[in-house]
Amino acid sequence: MNNKALRIPVLALFILLWASSSNAWAYVDPGSGTLLWQFLLAAAVGGIFLIRRFFFHIKAVIRRILGKIRNRNGR
Repeated sequence: MNNKALRIPVLALFILLWASSSNAWAYVDPGSGTLLWQFLLAAAVGGIFLIRRFFFHIKAVIRRILGKIRNRNGR
């Protein structure tokens, strides 16, 4: 199937799903909320670790460059 052959069925499916939507009265159990909090906390701690590691890498690169400059100047 090529791209043009898919347009009509996909468009028809989209219109059908859009027209048949209704309100969903859903219940979120405590386990789902706990899972969400765990995900957010892990993402925050992982982000802090990633940023910290990035700055240590930048610091090492700067020290390496300054060390080469100092060695050229005879210090």
